[in-house]
Amino acid sequence: MPYLTTVLPAKAQEFPTRPVTFIVPYPVGGAADIGARLLADVAQKYLGQPIIVENKVGASGQIAGDYLARQKPDGYTVAHLFYSQTHPEYFRHFRDSTSTSKDFRVVAQWSSHAPAIILKADDPFNSLRDLIEYTKKNPGLPYGPGGGKGNLFHVSMTVFAEIAGIKLIDVPTKGDPDILAQILGGHLRVGIGNIPSFIPYIKAGKVKSIALLADQRVADYPDIPTFKEQGFDIGFGDIYLAAYVPAKTPDPTVTKLRE
Repeated sequence: MPYLTTVLPAKAQEFPTRPVTFIVPYPVGGAADIGARLLADVAQKYLGQPIIVENKVGASGQIAGDYLARQKPDGYTVAHLFYSQTHPEYFRHFRDSTSTSKDFRVVAQWSSHAPAIILKADDPFNSLRDLIEYTKKNPGLPYGPGGGKGNLFHVSMTVFAEIAGIKLIDVPTKGDPDILAQILGGHLRVGIGNIPSFIPYIKAGKVKSIALLADQRVADYPDIPTFKEQGFDIGFGDIYLAAYVPAKTPDPTVTKLRE
């Protein structure tokens, strides 16, 4: 009499079973990169797998956004993105992209950055009014927006210049470290980027900030006035950062990452 055998289906292994890649759209050493690495270092202890940070720089961060949209929706590729990269259709005037907001799914917001205008510590500009008065007499003041054209730094300064009635010329940069190098080297007079990147240099007396793009003064930087309190409500506040995955990533995988 032949033996009867039963083939049982193999139990599917729960996500994750291998390392997860965390994409950062900006260069190593900036506030966005440092924040992502801090998050990855803590989160991998709970995820149970290594989280590998990978920088994909260019096109004001859109290279990273478009890259994420093309990845398999399995949770193994996550990206740290700003609104301008996850809603590229609103920024078509500045750059092309192969993705739209429908290609992304948010995992969780986990941080926010307050953009700040910085100059060398001995620069005579001590307020937005000083900058405006000078620029009205000397149109075309060059400034460096962190990350290049079409991101929220550039858009914010464009709106500010329009409200103030001045002409600024944006000089594309590679991010916060590049802005610092150019200002300290005398190549740029003004820059705008993430305040955490600049604080060590502010404390060292090498640079200063004359305005913070935030809804209200930030407790960690109480001496830096906001755009609003200087009379310029340009419609932007803190820049919120979140982790995203491709839109079709399954619910259980997103839940695991979120938790």
